[in-house]
Amino acid sequence: MKIFTTAMLLFVFAGCAKNTSDSASSDVSDAIESQIATLNSATSDVNAGNTGTAVAYLSPGEQRLLERQTFGQRLGELADRLFDSSLHATAVSVSCSSGSFTDTPSTSFSGNSGSVLVTRQWNNCTGDLGVFKRNGTVYLQFSGLQGTSPYVQNAATLVRATSGLTMTRTKTGNYVDISGNDTTNQASSTNGNQKFTWTSNTAYTLNINETRTGKMASGATLFRHIVTTPTILSVSFGNATRTIQSGSIKIAHTLANFDVTTTFSNAVWSTSSCQPVSGSATVTVSGSISGTGTLKFNNGTIDFTYGDTSGSITTSGC
Repeated sequence: MKIFTTAMLLFVFAGCAKNTSDSASSDVSDAIESQIATLNSATSDVNAGNTGTAVAYLSPGEQRLLERQTFGQRLGELADRLFDSSLHATAVSVSCSSGSFTDTPSTSFSGNSGSVLVTRQWNNCTGDLGVFKRNGTVYLQFSGLQGTSPYVQNAATLVRATSGLTMTRTKTGNYVDISGNDTTNQASSTNGNQKFTWTSNTAYTLNINETRTGKMASGATLFRHIVTTPTILSVSFGNATRTIQSGSIKIAHTLANFDVTTTFSNAVWSTSSCQPVSGSATVTVSGSISGTGTLKFNNGTIDFTYGDTSGSITTSGC
């Protein structure tokens, strides 16, 4: 029997939305994937633990495969991409099979206090088994750091901002351009994509304001998603679990003229299995497509409802 992932479940939701077609379902799935990719990108750039080291991580869910495919073909390729990079207890360090990746200054907080700006530069860094290459700059502006470990704790902040950041599908040349929209919170005079505010050394709030534009190699636009947090995410973490306590992520699909909002309630994931443990979430689609659904998590299974449809699925984990 085939094992369905949460990503596939969200495709089911998309397919049940009112007035949808195969194309509309794909648009909704694109939007949901961008929500998760944005969250993964932010958290994989931040070591929110107690080691105080800013290490760059690859995010397995950072971008979906940028190919012109049918909705059915894309189902399998989007499996196992929810919250994976941000959940592993030990993430995978960046390794460029070609190109380069550099952090300036060094990645250690040791000996630093107050504010530290880390400039993360990608130069045709090809990874993910050659699937993607990364170019551009990520600025990580830390403030309120402590002089000794744990360096990042209550009242510390991080503004993550991108400049010319692109993720390119090596096979097709299609790419996603990622830019920040937050003019209030900037890093190196660049609009912020995300702002983290630590409420303890094991919890933070996350505010997102980012635009993700997918383009073909020719420059034609495939999609444009504006990602925001209508309600700021509250996240706690430990060695065993990561919890999105509350908050919501919204995607404005500007080309197709609809919004997808996912709202979390104590949604707990295991860092070892990457499976949901407990909690719930709701998905609301509004605009040119409309629909609502609920998710309830319970030790690797997800119970869902959508209109007159309900069921239970088992996630595959990592």
